[in-house]
Amino acid sequence: MELLLIHQNHPGQFRDLTPALERRGHRVLGLGASPRGQRLDYAWQAPALPAGLVDPLLETNLHRAARVQGRCLQLREQGYRPDAVIAHSGWGELLYLADIWPEAVLIAYPELYATPLLLGYGFDADLGEPSPALRAQWRRGNLMGLAAVADADACVVPTRFARDTFPPPPPQPFPRAARRHRPAHHHRDHQPAAAGRHHPGEGRSGDHLRQPQP
Repeated sequence: MELLLIHQNHPGQFRDLTPALERRGHRVLGLGASPRGQRLDYAWQAPALPAGLVDPLLETNLHRAARVQGRCLQLREQGYRPDAVIAHSGWGELLYLADIWPEAVLIAYPELYATPLLLGYGFDADLGEPSPALRAQWRRGNLMGLAAVADADACVVPTRFARDTFPPPPPQPFPRAARRHRPAHHHRDHQPAAAGRHHPGEGRSGDHLRQPQP
């Protein structure tokens, strides 16, 4: 298979994944923010942002998403067609990928969903209560991960703890617009997964988080 791995600090968390995939005979292309080794890059430069933005980090992530979009469109125009794309979603790099290669399996690595308890509030008395502004910042910081979960054919996190930081799925039936769905052949056990994300305590560490079928 032809695989594209995207991480702003590539290989990042994919350090061991790339050689493991190559030993199995897959062709792996890495894409990062700047040139390093044999990987491709999307020539990232931090944008000059105007003063007064509500969230400069979110704006920066949108700029990064656009830079990755442009580089991947170049690859598509050059004839590159990956069978699957695996991307860390924390910095916005996955935001537009579903529209560039809609035929490819899209796998997100959202890592964590920021919550007060995850960040120490509730068991560290010295932290006190998070302010409304801080809570709002966490909400905005989770937007890229939520967008990735919505678009991806599967999501992978390294531990059950990381998986359980994400909110539970909405109640069914839940009306939604038609979206891309892919067969379950890329699930690690080659068995259909339960619909939607797992509730806390269900499944096994390392299980894929899969979108429900319509």
